[in-house]
Parts: sequence; C-alpha cells; structure tokens
Amino acid sequence: MIVKDLAGAGASEAVGPFEFQVVCSYLGSTVRETTVTLERTGDETTLESDRIDGIPVGASCVVTETATGGADTTPPAVTVLIVTNDDENTVTAGFVNEFSAGTISVEKVLAGTDADSDAVKAKVFTIQVTCQVAVDGLENPVTVFSGTVSLKGGQSSTATDENGDAILLPLGAVCFGAETDTGGADKAVVDHDSFENGVAVTSGTPDDLQSLVITATNTFDKRVVPPTKPTSTGGPLASTGLDVGGLLGVVALPLIVGGILLLVIRRRTRRI
Repeated sequence: MIVKDLAGAGASEAVGPFEFQVVCSYLGSTVRETTVTLERTGDETTLESDRIDGIPVGASCVVTETATGGADTTPPAVTVLIVTNDDENTVTAGFVNEFSAGTISVEKVLAGTDADSDAVKAKVFTIQVTCQVAVDGLENPVTVFSGTVSLKGGQSSTATDENGDAILLPLGAVCFGAETDTGGADKAVVDHDSFENGVAVTSGTPDDLQSLVITATNTFDKRVVPPTKPTSTGGPLASTGLDVGGLLGVVALPLIVGGILLLVIRRRTRRI
C-alpha cells in the first residue's frame, strides 16, 4: 500500500489528486503494473491507498509519484520488497510532499512635502490585489485571489477571507496590485503592478509561511500660491477710484447758484 504525508506551511491548502505508478517485478518479469490515485478529503494530512493485491512474495516494486498535487518538489521513487509478515504480507511505500505557501499584504507609504498634513494622513486609499498561478497548457494564468484592500498612509493590511484568516497562497502564486483610489496624489506608484513583475511564492522553505508585500507610494506636494501683483497708482487719491475733479464740480455748482440768488435778493431789498 501507499502512504502519503502532506507537510509544510501550505499543507492545509493541498488538494491533490496524487498519482503513483506501481511496477512490480519477480524473477526478471513484470508481474504487476498499476496506477494508484489518492484523493484528499477534509483536512487530513495522511492519505492511504487500498492494499494492492496480486503481488507474489519476493517481488520488488518500484513506486513513482507522477502527480504531486502542487508540492514544492517530487519525492524520489520508492522501492519495496514484498516479504512475509503478520499483516497479510503488506508492505508500505511512504512519501512526503511539502507545500510552500504565502500571504499577501499591502503597505501604504506617503511621500512629498505635504505628506505630514492632517488632510493627507486622513485619506483612505484603495488597492486592487490580484494573485495568479501559471498553469501548463493554459494561455492565461489562473486567478487564485482577487480583492480590494483599503488603508491609510503608514498602514499595512493583509488580505483575509470571510472568517478574518489570512489568505494562503500556493506555490507559484504571483501577486500584483493596482491603486483604484489615489486620494488625489500628485504621483502614485505600485512596486508590483503586473503579473510580469509581481511578487511570488517560491519553493525551498516549505516550513515557513512566506509574507509577500506590495508597496503603494503616494506623493503629495504643497501647492505654491504666487504673490499678488500690486496695482499701479498715480498718487494717494488715485487708489480710491474717485473722480476728484468731478466731485469738486458737483460741490461748487450749488454754492455758485446760491451766491447769485443771494445777490439778487439784496438788490431788490435796497430798492424797496
């Protein structure tokens, strides 16, 4: 029989199927050749096949894993010898598959001469995050996560599921972001903004959960208000906008008319 153990930070996300090629030989001839498929159900991390019958005692069997279900690496083939034992002559071929995994976070950085203003620090920014995996035989990558992250300057936010748990990304997942609301920044830059330059879950450290980070930097600069150009004046009174000559004319006219009327009245009084 075949026993498969799932290990590593991404073991909980491994779904399989896991396939094995079994070839048994006895006295120089192949006596049994078959394919075994193991399916995962629930959250079990140890999978067992049924007993493979029809193999004589003394036969040598080579078991090769042909489909690893997305594990970091393919374990080497296992050779077992069928011997007489108390378990109905059953011999176990064991395999361990290690799975790397990662999480994706977004960090918001504020820059520029106005970055420390209360108005800028109060702004909320939105970044669309997409994580995809390239699949052999498909022209376009397959999306394994897509969602938005909202945060303020200086904050960091990790993508989570409906239960508030961090999204676990499988080996080979590539994440990138696009800022959909820049808050009116003079300049907005996302360091990983496409599948081609995205940040990825890599193999080699399956026991450690990898922390992937996308950084979005927004630059805000203070507006420089040009000084008001002074108005050219011709003298102290010119700035009032009043027509001085016209004003004096309006004041003098009643005085002249009044003087003439007073002179006429005096002459008539003398004659009487």
